[in-house]
Amino acid sequence: MHLLLVGDGPERGRLADLSRSLGVGDRVHLAGHRDDVGNWLAAMDVYVNGGISDGMSQSIVEAMAFELPLVVSHVGDSAVLAGGLERCGLIVPPSDAHAMTEAVEQLTTKGIQAVAGLTQYKQRIILASAVFAVSLSTRLGVFIFACQEPQRVLTDDSGSYNRPALNLLRHRTFSQLPPDERFGEPEGPVFYQAGGHDRLIATKGPYRYESRRTPFYPGYLAAVYGLFGFEPRAAVFIQCWLGALTCVLVFLIAVFLGGKRAGVWAGVLLAFDLGSLVYTNLIMTETWFALLITAGVLFLLAGVQQRRHAYVVFAGLLLGLAALCRPAALYLIPLVAGWAFVAMPGGWRRNTLCGATILVASGACLFPWFYRNYHHFGVWKLTSIQGLNLFYYKAAYVEAGGLVGKRELNAARQRMERKFLPTVQNRQLNYMEMEREYQRYAMARIGQQPVRYATLHALGTLQMGVSHNVSVLYQLCGGEYHPTGLMSTILTFGRDDKTPSALSAAQLRQVAIALAETVVTFFIYAFAAVGTWMRVRRRGQWPATSLLLLVTAYLFVLAGPQGLARLRIPAMPALCVLAGIGIDRVYRRGRKLSDTEKHTATVSPVSCKDSETHSSTMPSHYR
Repeated sequence: MHLLLVGDGPERGRLADLSRSLGVGDRVHLAGHRDDVGNWLAAMDVYVNGGISDGMSQSIVEAMAFELPLVVSHVGDSAVLAGGLERCGLIVPPSDAHAMTEAVEQLTTKGIQAVAGLTQYKQRIILASAVFAVSLSTRLGVFIFACQEPQRVLTDDSGSYNRPALNLLRHRTFSQLPPDERFGEPEGPVFYQAGGHDRLIATKGPYRYESRRTPFYPGYLAAVYGLFGFEPRAAVFIQCWLGALTCVLVFLIAVFLGGKRAGVWAGVLLAFDLGSLVYTNLIMTETWFALLITAGVLFLLAGVQQRRHAYVVFAGLLLGLAALCRPAALYLIPLVAGWAFVAMPGGWRRNTLCGATILVASGACLFPWFYRNYHHFGVWKLTSIQGLNLFYYKAAYVEAGGLVGKRELNAARQRMERKFLPTVQNRQLNYMEMEREYQRYAMARIGQQPVRYATLHALGTLQMGVSHNVSVLYQLCGGEYHPTGLMSTILTFGRDDKTPSALSAAQLRQVAIALAETVVTFFIYAFAAVGTWMRVRRRGQWPATSLLLLVTAYLFVLAGPQGLARLRIPAMPALCVLAGIGIDRVYRRGRKLSDTEKHTATVSPVSCKDSETHSSTMPSHYR
């Protein structure tokens, strides 16, 4: 290591004598006053400025122009110029020789990138741990109320996950109850009671092989029940940790795209999103589905940025698992592969390889289940639920003529069944083949009035984006929910002659909670739009932004006329990432304007140029 001192002053002679007495005279070079500063800066590996008072050091600016790693004392605007470890240097306290020695040693032995990487890694661990702690505390706060009664964590759809899980655990078969004359299973939730769950298990054949539910979530429940017995609350407790892990993944994506501050905002926003919070405490697929989608996006972005093909393989596998968790993700896979072909930065060969890898990896994950369904039903399909959803949740709204309530919707479904069932009554169809007929009939019904369906689909998507989850929160907390009828009144657009009655005190509390959730949701939407706009304006940031927008748009469009608030939950991680970036960019812009005004008011040209005063132990002038 060599020390080069450029500049002149009264301490030069003493420093020369000191270097000779210490036996390092051949390693200390006193260049004296120089006009060709650029040549000397080009010869340096690290630039050190140890002044004890300063304004805006011009010598630091010149060193930055040569992209030199900096070690500067925290005086004046030196710290602002160096920008901390994230930019180009280390900042030490003034007149602290020991700290400066350690900083120089770190930079010369490890290099600025290694030191910066280690420090940033530690900072990210601390921040990620804080985000995880906040997210877990919010979810466990709700879990404390939800776990008091086992029925609180169950919904109407929970039984269709619990039944195959229990049959898988007891009989090693992914099946429902033996077939009845219609769907082969009782509707409604599975309630926890002593021995009561035994009636949900097919104790003897013929088993009805499950065709609606895909295996991921029932398999997860079977694993939990195998460890803890039939205890849905244990599965929910684990989901609280998984939900907090999703917030950490959101933090990492936002850090990757926008920095640590954006990551913290993104993670905290998702931690307090009421929909994500309450559905974590239910036997539903939302928690796992959001986790798998978010992890897939993170691995894909990291693989593209770092050119690691293994990360792209993991992304494809995670998207495949997401489709096995909820079949709605099936068509997201080719869309993401198409994004890799079209929007991903890089040459066409690299893009083609990345897109093909996503398809192959996800296909390898899905193929066994496709083959299982072909083996049992003779149809290459992932699930039979698609046709049923089209029939009962999309075409039924067209039949009903609008976004109607449950009573009118059920009446429309019954009318459709009376028309449809006679067409298949005498045909020997299995469940997959029956689903195909449901799908054909539903598509034909939608095709008769495509404009009406498109309008209902758009209104349902809008309803999903603005609806609240207060009723679910009340269920988890054991409170009695009193419907206000406000949403149905709005959706009828004045067609209903009923006049809303005055709200009770309990209903007013519900409205207050719903408004609070709506404010937070629209806060996320607004800053997500800001983050999107600011990233689109910057060159090179569009590809990653387009991936987040693709995932969000796909999950929102899937909602359809049904418009349930829970359907937006898987899209919230991507929205929170963009919102965190938006908040960070707005903060940076405001801070930049404030600093500009401050420097304009307080820093004169003379102090910027001539205020380079240094400590007595170092040369007084570096020019």
